[in-house]
Amino acid sequence: MNDELDGVVSSDLIYHVTTLSDWTQAQLKGTYDRSTKGKSFEQVGFIHASTALQLEGIKVILYGNTTEKLVVLVLSQTKLQGAGIEVIFEDGGEGEFYPHIFAPIPVRLIVDTIYL
Repeated sequence: MNDELDGVVSSDLIYHVTTLSDWTQAQLKGTYDRSTKGKSFEQVGFIHASTALQLEGIKVILYGNTTEKLVVLVLSQTKLQGAGIEVIFEDGGEGEFYPHIFAPIPVRLIVDTIYL
């Protein structure tokens, strides 16, 4: 493992920011399949996530001008991987590694939700 990833991947929990409407749709379907704001898993090929330290920055960058209510999906890497869903930390640019989830997420695997 890369030294720069040591502190990042040691925490089991990762996070995904989404809109309340996208989260509501996922609950109805039973699967969350949004990659990022305005993009689906099918369009991007993975679901963007962040560590706890990256969460606020992602929220501001992607949803800073959004008036819709937001929800943070709390995910366990262990649970995702146990269900056969690959999570890989990849360089998002400038050497900062972000967790990418390589499948739509069954709602039952979401550990918690934080309504903002």
